[in-house]
Amino acid sequence: MRLPVHAIGELVYLTREERKQLSAVRSPLLIIHSKRDQMAPPALADELYCLTPAATPKSLHWLERSHHVITIGPEREEVYRLVISFPQESRNQQFSNKRVT
Repeated sequence: MRLPVHAIGELVYLTREERKQLSAVRSPLLIIHSKRDQMAPPALADELYCLTPAATPKSLHWLERSHHVITIGPEREEVYRLVISFPQESRNQQFSNKRVT
């Protein structure tokens, strides 16, 4: 895939600008990331978790066997379960802010 150089510059700019806004997020936040993702380093999930202190509830879940596209990977059923259950658990406040390995 080829991207025009100006598009890459815009992406970098937008990423930098949006990162500044993460502390304003106050809605429920579910982060699901694979430890084997080679496109988006796993450290970015930890960073997102830390940069959203006001998000509540929030939860970070790690996948062990998936790669970048977790919705079609070997742990997709776990991803679906987390995505389906998170809104209800958020309403019930059963999800405290936590990191799950």
